[in-house]
Amino acid sequence: MLFATDRPILMIPTPKLMRRERERLCLRVVTLHKGISAASDR
Repeated sequence: MLFATDRPILMIPTPKLMRRERERLCLRVVTLHKGISAASDR
């Protein structure tokens, strides 16, 4: 977070931030799932 130091309000989890974190988590889960399915295919 770039603005966390000069704007403490941004430390409060906004819906946009939560959605971004959720998307990042979903992406990580999807890549993990792809890796697992690829490993099981071998």
